Amino acid sequence: MLELAAEAASCDSVTITNLFAEPAKDVPELARLAVDPHGWLSAREDLEAGLLGGHELIVGWGMYGFSGPAARHFREQLQWLRGTAVKAGHPRAWCVGGQPRHPSRWHQYVSDRHGRTGPGTTGERVRQVLVRASWEGLVPAQR
Repeated sequence: MLELAAEAASCDSVTITNLFAEPAKDVPELARLAVDPHGWLSAREDLEAGLLGGHELIVGWGMYGFSGPAARHFREQLQWLRGTAVKAGHPRAWCVGGQPRHPSRWHQYVSDRHGRTGPGTTGERVRQVLVRASWEGLVPAQR
């Protein structure tokens, strides 16, 4: 699915970077690991390299909400990403349906049973819902 989105955004290649550097087998494990700031801070070098080296930016960190310290680290990481992306020349980012849905959920989002897209191939459906969103809509400014 990511390749379909990259094609729709006129990208020749894809580089995937993660907001959190430590691998996790599932969301509950990620939530446990995410309380430690190290995994968030460790991811920044790869994220920055991706932002500086990429012509387009497709975001998909998911709609899952963390709690406690993990939620704070997540918000801080998104604020850092927003600022770094804008400085790197990415005032907006591509996303599915105007939100940073995780790519593992895109197939479900474009399924014809939900009526979000018109008829067509999966690639055509992805093109129908892939939009460029402002950072204000993706990551509200910190108050």
